[in-house]
Amino acid sequence: MSGKRIFISYSRRDIDYVKSLVEALRSQGFEVWFDKNIMTGNDWDDTIEEEIKKADALVLILSKTSVSSDPVKDEMSYALSLGKSLNPIKIEECDVPMRLARKQFIDFEALGHELGFERLVKDLTLQLTDKPKEKVTVQKGTFKPPVKQQQRPQNYTARRPKSNNNSLIIGGIIIGGGAVVILIVFLIVVSLQSDYSEDYDTYDNTDSFVDYNVPQQTGTIEDQDWNTTLNSNNLDGYLAFLYTYGRTSKYYDQAYEIINQMLPKSATVWYGVQGGNYNFTKYLFYDGDNSTPPQYDDIITPIYKSELYEGENFVRNGNYVQPGQRLLVYDTWVDANYNIWARIRYN
Repeated sequence: MSGKRIFISYSRRDIDYVKSLVEALRSQGFEVWFDKNIMTGNDWDDTIEEEIKKADALVLILSKTSVSSDPVKDEMSYALSLGKSLNPIKIEECDVPMRLARKQFIDFEALGHELGFERLVKDLTLQLTDKPKEKVTVQKGTFKPPVKQQQRPQNYTARRPKSNNNSLIIGGIIIGGGAVVILIVFLIVVSLQSDYSEDYDTYDNTDSFVDYNVPQQTGTIEDQDWNTTLNSNNLDGYLAFLYTYGRTSKYYDQAYEIINQMLPKSATVWYGVQGGNYNFTKYLFYDGDNSTPPQYDDIITPIYKSELYEGENFVRNGNYVQPGQRLLVYDTWVDANYNIWARIRYN
């Protein structure tokens, strides 16, 4: 992985998270730079600009504060202007910037931070080394994000027990005699129970406090469809789910993790044109149409029997994919003769 540099763009509020992420990425062999590395006395903007130029890929941390941060937006725009590979990761619920709306991001919050990190490592490895995803291993527990402190709801205010005129009541007890004593004691008990009940509704205790920042299970139709898809556990079922819910699904990355396992082999195909028609049609896609080149995570299928070009040297070993076969695209390019090529995974 030597010589392959990663630049981390983030908001200062997320510094603890970023430190954990940087440590985990370095343990995977990546050379990582983030702005805690700036030497005293160096010009900030010049250093950032130079490091983005030297970077082979950028990881952009998407959070509530980073998406509204001008420095983060500047870093993102500058990286895009240089044609750098951008890898956005969403670490909490937030609005994705317009310039990234058409780019795929990894939703760590929905996918889970450990599984999200594994996906990030595989994507970066593929971008920087062309090493197939199935050869990338990430040991469990490599990435340990900082534990969030439990937060009270913003509208929470501590309550004091309601004041009462206990002293006057006690005086009345002394003067009033035994019958009054019984009545007043009864009223005090009822009053205290009422106060306790109201306070308990607002805040129970630290051990049973509900963390409102943690998404609660809703049992939506999407959740039910996902459970059905998991139970059926076949390729067409996952593709049908993705066709229905698309990139916005909280199960998007998990679905592709499973699809990658179902399509363990990798090769390259000539997307090409024969008789005015493409050799392939798009079975599932998110941008463009059937007349545009395929993109990352598209599912294509050959119209004709198509030869596979295998390995880094694109060797032709007489292997083919058949019409109707599902292929997962993880890279595309156009050569000097305007031929379209797609690196694919298949079974």
